[in-house]
Amino acid sequence: MLAPAACAAAVSYYRARDCRLRPAKEPILNALLAGLLAEHRLPAGSIVDAGSADGRTACYFAAIAPERAVHAVDPSYRNVLWTQRKYGQRHPNLLPLHGGLGDEPAANMTTRRSLITADQNFSIFRLDDLFEREWKGETLALGHFDVEGWEEHVLRGGVRVIKRDLPLLTTEVEVHRRPAAARALLRLVDELQYDSFLVEEIAGMQADIRNLLHIPRARRPLFRGSNVLDVAVASRTLFAVTAETIGGFAYPCCRLGEPCCPSSYHCCSHNLVNKWLNSIVRQGGADLQWSTRTSWYDQQMHVFRPEMLRIQEEERTRNVSEAGLSFNKPLASSNSKRRWGRGRGGRARG
Repeated sequence: MLAPAACAAAVSYYRARDCRLRPAKEPILNALLAGLLAEHRLPAGSIVDAGSADGRTACYFAAIAPERAVHAVDPSYRNVLWTQRKYGQRHPNLLPLHGGLGDEPAANMTTRRSLITADQNFSIFRLDDLFEREWKGETLALGHFDVEGWEEHVLRGGVRVIKRDLPLLTTEVEVHRRPAAARALLRLVDELQYDSFLVEEIAGMQADIRNLLHIPRARRPLFRGSNVLDVAVASRTLFAVTAETIGGFAYPCCRLGEPCCPSSYHCCSHNLVNKWLNSIVRQGGADLQWSTRTSWYDQQMHVFRPEMLRIQEEERTRNVSEAGLSFNKPLASSNSKRRWGRGRGGRARG
């Protein structure tokens, strides 16, 4: 019989490899995609996760959709090996590929290590070429692209496949720090006959980084009536956007010259946005969305509470620094205990 410590270690080991558990990073986006898969809203075909990093999100897709091939593409050879060794045996439909995606094929590419941890040379592939050669016979159902500002190039390299298969697409943009790139991306997907929706959830180290969900207009009947999308819209976590309107989302204070972006070198940090939110709350009447008040590195702490509506109303009248933000984790923990009526030791207060 295993000792308690050994049992705990074994449970932790297998939980780390149980990809059916939704990743802590970007929970709203992942929940949307998982829900659409469960509702059978996606066409038949493969999933491509470009910029797969440690492979955790790609493995999640492989676990909840075992009938689909999931291609995890990343420029870091270490990430590819990690993905294969950690998840490959349990999920044979997870297929790592060392390289990057773009609009022009290239070999022996290098990039800044600090940006995407590409620890050695890698090749650039076009989606169109991959589906004609390496992935011949497959169709694309979902393209999940998080490639550090290279999303437009990825789409241009896959125009033929996108027009042929009409997949669901996701991309990541910096709404205010790189507004021209965000608008160019939205114009491109509009030309490809896609509707775009912004997921109101911080998706990176800067507070204006957001994911976009792109739905092909030709498949509108397939997505109409989706409970997943209806709930997301009703709860104000999913907003229709265009190149002209996206600047009104993801903290408009992050526009260059505004309070959260005094200069291009010091723009839209969590600290600046926190100060701006504090000032808005002090002025009264601010409607702060819970989905934007978490950051990618502490979203695992974000849980639903039965008394959420009452708490939300209370928070609108309080200083944001006391509202359980990621910048104040110790205070958030103590606030959580007070809300549940529990003190130290887990005993209910009298």
